Amino acid sequence: MIDGTTLAKLLKKYNLDATNETARDYRKSFYEMDNFECDKYLYLKSRIEGNRNEKQNYDSLRKFLHSYIARNEIEINKNGLIDEYIQLNNEYIKRFCKKSKINLTEKDIVTYINGILYMLKGEVFKAIEIFKEDLKLFNTKRMNILLFDYSLNSYLYGEENGNTVGEFVERIRDGLSTYNIR
Repeated sequence: MIDGTTLAKLLKKYNLDATNETARDYRKSFYEMDNFECDKYLYLKSRIEGNRNEKQNYDSLRKFLHSYIARNEIEINKNGLIDEYIQLNNEYIKRFCKKSKINLTEKDIVTYINGILYMLKGEVFKAIEIFKEDLKLFNTKRMNILLFDYSLNSYLYGEENGNTVGEFVERIRDGLSTYNIR
């Protein structure tokens, strides 16, 4: 066993101490990264904290965070940006997506975004759970609607040699009805 002082000396000897640039970068949060507009983030976050009932403040911060996710900068996403975006979306759903049909539709959209974010984060099973349980995307009724839309589009816009994609979808639909999946 090595005590703390011996370990610190060894790390320093091999240039692996906490003052090492790469070691410090690895521990940085997303808002401490060089290519992140921290001032704008803190301003948008303070607007939310100042008035939690203003939907526009949430939308501004969500749009700002989304712009960084869309850039696909792995380091910044890995260091907590995706988690922050998911947390903000969950708070948004809790505050603004209630009661009316339009708000419930918006809830589904934001929940879908969270599912995509979990996939980007590498939590595939959590994403599938969201798609399956919360959004009911794997519901057979929805699947049949999707298959119908896909077959109709492939029939209308498909290949000129017999609409092979539409025929394939028809076979899938026939297979679903064979097993009494409706």
